[in-house]
Amino acid sequence: MRDSSVMHVALAPGGGGAELLVRELVQRLPDVGVHAQGLYFSRRPRLDAPPWELLPREDSLDAPSYRSPRVLPALRRSLVAFAAEHPGGVVHTHTTWPLVYVRAVARGLGLRFVHTEHDSYNRRRTARAYQQFDRRLYRRLESCICISEGVEAALLEHLGPDCVRTEVIENGARLFPVAEREIAPGEPMRLVSVGSLIPKKGFDLALEAVARLGDAVASYEIVGEGDQRGELEAQIRTLGLREKVTLLGWRSDLEPIFARANAMLVPSRWEGFGLVAIEGMSSGLPIAAADVPGLREVVGDAGITMALGIDDIEAALRALHARFARYRDWSAASRRRAEAFSLDRMVERYGAVYRRRP
Repeated sequence: MRDSSVMHVALAPGGGGAELLVRELVQRLPDVGVHAQGLYFSRRPRLDAPPWELLPREDSLDAPSYRSPRVLPALRRSLVAFAAEHPGGVVHTHTTWPLVYVRAVARGLGLRFVHTEHDSYNRRRTARAYQQFDRRLYRRLESCICISEGVEAALLEHLGPDCVRTEVIENGARLFPVAEREIAPGEPMRLVSVGSLIPKKGFDLALEAVARLGDAVASYEIVGEGDQRGELEAQIRTLGLREKVTLLGWRSDLEPIFARANAMLVPSRWEGFGLVAIEGMSSGLPIAAADVPGLREVVGDAGITMALGIDDIEAALRALHARFARYRDWSAASRRRAEAFSLDRMVERYGAVYRRRP
């Protein structure tokens, strides 16, 4: 009987959507008859952050740096042990460095390889020199799972249509309780965004739009951390938004943050999917989100999608504010849309991948 066991390899147990996906799969796949374990390069979502606690069937290499080749011997030992216990098992990588390093040290172990592509863009795709490297890297995969049709289209445009077997499995998401919000027409917006403080997320554009909206925005909380913090703090001061905008840093307790907001903004320049959009919508938050591949598939017609310019974001937020006159209707539409992204369905589909014959 073929072994349908899987080892998920990722950078860390905390952080963005890829890491959340890994943790959900490792804990839930046994429910569909698949032994699963997680292996992380580090227990820290950022190397200057406190370590996360590991869950059952999770382990960490405690690497000094995500990119350091010093992780390779320990990674090889972990894969050798996994292959000995689960001959023909699956090693499932997430994001670039786990994919590159696993393929570098896993030769001769008789393992199968699956990768999940989490984004519609990365810097390698802007340089033609990387195309051949990526083709060799991806061609050896049994399957490359894309988390949205937008991600699949972008990957195949980069690699070519015959380089890798792809399939789309949309992420499932944890759903938050619907918060009780009594919203009067014309009440100022209490906005929330969630994401790393990096240019990709578009928070610099959002701040400019919020400054233009004046009293239509009562507060704007941004949950996340990243290299752009200093720039965003300076921008907040320059725009006179220190009394209105709060950078909350990394937070795991999103439920109360969503509950005190009355609208969500996702101004990303690109996204592979939009997990935080689902989470916010599940709490009943009306949403304005960038009209980019992956994210538009999540929001559908339940929210407002917008082009990525300061004028566009401002106009979308004004349109969202106008919907406060029918707040309960739009809140219910957000919740219904979020419920379409089932964790159970996602886990079943991943389980089927591991049981499938190559």
